Amino acid sequence: MGYFDYFKYPLNKAQILLFSTIQINSDNELNEALLQLVSNKKIEYKNGYYSLSDIDDYLSKRLEGESRFKELEDRVNKSCKRLSNFPFVRFVGLSGSLSKGYAPPNADIDLFIITQKNRLWICRTLLHLMKKISFLKGSQHWYCMNYFIDETALQIEEQNFFTATELATLKPRVDTAQFYDTFLTHNMGWMNNQLPNYIKPDRTPTLTTKLKWWGKVIEALSSDGLNKGLMVLTDRKWRNKWKRKNFPQQDYELAFKTRINISKNHFHNYQKKMLQHLDKVNEIHT
Repeated sequence: MGYFDYFKYPLNKAQILLFSTIQINSDNELNEALLQLVSNKKIEYKNGYYSLSDIDDYLSKRLEGESRFKELEDRVNKSCKRLSNFPFVRFVGLSGSLSKGYAPPNADIDLFIITQKNRLWICRTLLHLMKKISFLKGSQHWYCMNYFIDETALQIEEQNFFTATELATLKPRVDTAQFYDTFLTHNMGWMNNQLPNYIKPDRTPTLTTKLKWWGKVIEALSSDGLNKGLMVLTDRKWRNKWKRKNFPQQDYELAFKTRINISKNHFHNYQKKMLQHLDKVNEIHT
């Protein structure tokens, strides 16, 4: 519950089961534990939802956010559909707050992308050129593409509660070659160490895609050398930019990655903030 307390987001019983860090063997076991926690005033309860504190305020915000998400769903699908028209895109997943069915005010559309082998940096460059154009229309928040991997890097390196939660809530929107199932298979072992009650979900329908003629031309003209060159240029640009902005260098390798098969740009470094928050919550509630 501490993870979602950071976002002031109460959980229902099914979500508590999913995000519990201990194995729960039956519905009765979970019900008894929740009743005792509420009775001991360790957590608060209202209308099927639980929170560490401020349940009235948090529940109201959650329900408002769920309503906003429903209004955004068509926009989410349009954004993902557009990305699928670009060459080398193999998977697009909805991440961040929207992947939980919740949209805060002025929500960004956070997207996780898997690309073809040795084409990540070409793909990323094309998509971010498109995003630059979206600034002219004020729609840049519809394309927050901060994490790319290619098909050779399906196992996530940061194997902690934060990343396990984000993977467990990732929502596939484009899946050209059934990458989602393979992706989860590569990560299930360590995810279950963090979330022992997590079960790989059934396959869900995703958007159909068809590469445009111009995408086929770009694919034909691309090369491993061009891909590597774009990676080197991007790495140099990022390091210079964030050094000028005095970004803590000891945090750089966690928040940013520029490898041939991984691109990560999380300048807010929510992973570090969340893990620190969880440590504080655990100290208070143990």
